[in-house]
Amino acid sequence: MKPTFNDYVDLIYNRFEAFVQSSDEVAKLVKPYTYQTQSMIVFFMWMQFKKIP
Repeated sequence: MKPTFNDYVDLIYNRFEAFVQSSDEVAKLVKPYTYQTQSMIVFFMWMQFKKIP
């Protein structure tokens, strides 16, 4: 079965969460990542992946 758009987005969110939990730099931030920040990062990663200007 071919992966869907939702499968890719779930994977990106999963990897982003793993990064946040394992990164010492993130722990030092004054403001932690919010849902909105995470969504914007995932959006731009997806746009880069799709190569949409």
